Amino acid sequence: MFDGLHAMNTASPFDFSGATAVVLGGATGLGRAMAEGLAAHGAHVCVVSRSEEKAGTAAAEIAARFGVVCSARAADVADEASVTRLRDACAELFAGGVNVAIN
Repeated sequence: MFDGLHAMNTASPFDFSGATAVVLGGATGLGRAMAEGLAAHGAHVCVVSRSEEKAGTAAAEIAARFGVVCSARAADVADEASVTRLRDACAELFAGGVNVAIN
């Protein structure tokens, strides 16, 4: 049985302190809202967009608003090489692994 909350050592289902999250499409729309929600509850978020500029702008705004670490990466999920680069970047960024992935 997977107990994700226990694995993240959270006392509350809405406490993401210490958790790591990757949000594909996180620069705009619903993805941005999800990235903000995770950040608001303490997660270190990596915003992913096809546009490096949009990802960077969103990550900077989220970090400033919620006071958490928020990273940005550009990736196109239709391109296998791009996904591989994203995987490698996330492995470096989140040495302890990814707790939440939204795609």
